[in-house]
Amino acid sequence: LTESLEEKVPFSLLLSRYYENELAHSSGFMNSLLKMERDLRLVLTALRAKRLGRSLKQEIPIDEHDELAALLIAEQDLPEEYTGLALLFEKHSEDPVAWQKALLEWKFNKIFEMEGSDPFSINKILGYTARLIIVETWEGS
Repeated sequence: LTESLEEKVPFSLLLSRYYENELAHSSGFMNSLLKMERDLRLVLTALRAKRLGRSLKQEIPIDEHDELAALLIAEQDLPEEYTGLALLFEKHSEDPVAWQKALLEWKFNKIFEMEGSDPFSINKILGYTARLIIVETWEGS
């Protein structure tokens, strides 16, 4: 047992399996939130790898059932919902604090869109909670 756990199982693979499992067992707002977080991680990985000139095949866990991962590995255009994120990444890539704020604002707005308009739905409550966590993250940094 000379190898560490990190050498045996890459973190990106563990994270990929976590999202795969949770997405299979969730529904509604939570499923949308998990999918957004998973897709966000994939898109950010692709943007960083591209900026550093690294191969996406080495950076993104390959899953034949994952359309977004396949699209990113093929280095095709990002889905429309993530083009704004790519523009933010390019705009703020030299300023980590500005990038963090822009990313949190992007997530905040995406979650707000997912909540829907019914003020008494569980989606609104879950969305409010998720957005509150984002605000507290920003206030704490």
